[in-house]
Amino acid sequence: MFLPERAIPIGTLRSIGKQSGHKPEVATVRQYIGLIRKEAASDYGVSFPDFPGVVTAGKNLDDARTMAEEALALHVDGLVADGEAIPEASSLAGVMADPENRDVVAILLGSRQIRT
Repeated sequence: MFLPERAIPIGTLRSIGKQSGHKPEVATVRQYIGLIRKEAASDYGVSFPDFPGVVTAGKNLDDARTMAEEALALHVDGLVADGEAIPEASSLAGVMADPENRDVVAILLGSRQIRT
């Protein structure tokens, strides 16, 4: 791999990119809802209304949130790699209107997405 002895100014790199017709990938962030549930004698479970079947758990709330961020990122990265559509995020009001979600804690989690 070639590494230049000096840094190339970002303006020069942008100019080269424009001249070549290359369109850079753009990272965007969407906020998705994670639902935290706690049953007696269990860890804190997290599910995602927009991604049925994606679940994780943690020993405490902080651990559950960390695990949820990782599970969401891995799932979205997999969808992107497979060329599948990424769903639009549900509204909090719509998710919380479901009677099954009456006793959950809702958290917002950011998910990086790559669009070309």
